[in-house]
Amino acid sequence: MKKFKGYLAFLKRVLFQLKTPANWRYSYLMLYGFTPNKGVLYDFEKHKRGEYLTDVWRYVDTQNINAKYFSLFNDKLNSYYFFKNFTDRVVPVLGIIDNGRYIIIEKQPDEQELPVILKDKNGWGGFGVTKALLRGNTLYDNHGSLLHIGRYSNYIAVPLLENESYAKKIFPNTLNTIRILSGVIDDEVVNIRAIHRFGNVTTGNVDNFSSGGMSCNVDIQSGIIDSVIYIQNGKKYNIENHPDTKEKIKGIAIPGWQGILDFVNEIHSKIKYVKYIGWDIVICNDGVYIVEANHISDIDLIQTHYPLLSDKTVAHFFKQQFRETT
Repeated sequence: MKKFKGYLAFLKRVLFQLKTPANWRYSYLMLYGFTPNKGVLYDFEKHKRGEYLTDVWRYVDTQNINAKYFSLFNDKLNSYYFFKNFTDRVVPVLGIIDNGRYIIIEKQPDEQELPVILKDKNGWGGFGVTKALLRGNTLYDNHGSLLHIGRYSNYIAVPLLENESYAKKIFPNTLNTIRILSGVIDDEVVNIRAIHRFGNVTTGNVDNFSSGGMSCNVDIQSGIIDSVIYIQNGKKYNIENHPDTKEKIKGIAIPGWQGILDFVNEIHSKIKYVKYIGWDIVICNDGVYIVEANHISDIDLIQTHYPLLSDKTVAHFFKQQFRETT
């Protein structure tokens, strides 16, 4: 049944992408296990198709790697409670909207007005993310009017964080996060790949690649951004500077990079039964925070730079995990 649902999800994604005429020319890719937009995202001239983790693998197989721990990741409130057992550097869930009521999870001083982000407790891709103001247990919109919270059922409220200066300088209007992919290989936590995301004027409140944000490959060893890509009007652009602020992105070094990897690895080493985690972290002026963790990582923004399976160690990891879950 799980495999059937996975194939169904793949076919739905294919049909959805074929609504865009620019993807029609790549419809043949579904025969090789890819959705049509990979004709734009991936470089099949430079790399062999077999070096890419396919969308069929993504929808059918990768979800089974951590299937037993689905609820720890898919539900953001569960995930918060789980990871706060291991670190206090988790972005707190301040409250949840349920049946038209705001229920406090982490109490704030009544007199304090706090900018917050509202997001779907089970959502993904940055869809529906909204900025608001929290006073005590009451939510207001950015104009100071009472928020119609009935529109946000099953949403959580988290504090609106601010990037450390290096990322804020590049683009100040979104929280620009880092996705670190880690896996357990031969009982050791290994950092597979890292991507820094930046928003732009088209992405609204989020930095998500699926919303038009930039995917910036981070060299795992040095913490230096060596490739910057974004998609606009169905075309893939390799750039060096942010298209709106003109600030340099390619070549910058992420501050405290080794400490960030150590932070993630220390937590993952305590839960090695979870074989594969996509960590969303943010660097603020007072340090690093976990925004959320994912049991299935979006591979599009990662492989648009170069394929995952071109690394023999990574290829061995995925093939081993697929064998264990079939």
